[in-house]
Amino acid sequence: LLRALRGSLAVAALLGRSAEVIADREKLGEGVVVIGATLSRSLGKCIAGPDVQMRGFLYGKDSEMAIRDLNKTFEATLNEVLLDRNYDINEVRQFVYERCLRSIRHTTGGREPMVLPLIVEVD
Repeated sequence: LLRALRGSLAVAALLGRSAEVIADREKLGEGVVVIGATLSRSLGKCIAGPDVQMRGFLYGKDSEMAIRDLNKTFEATLNEVLLDRNYDINEVRQFVYERCLRSIRHTTGGREPMVLPLIVEVD
């Protein structure tokens, strides 16, 4: 075990990978959840989405329930943010990320996939 651990550390050091990159790759092992929407600042609403896609995370009925719950959380979070038209899009992405990750953890009993919020703003 120690030899394998040293080998992994040596490979990581040789490739110049930081602890953050290694942690991201471990999260990818849990799966990926992509959440996307397009916002219109002038209209003050979401004009496309929300859309939730999961890969390598949950399957079957578990997936359907998790997607439904995540869609509700995502939509409610976007509506809350859009009440203030002077929002910062980067803060919106971070806020959505945190809320959706919390929802995923709750729904799946603590599992933590890579969550990618793809929120685009037009006009």
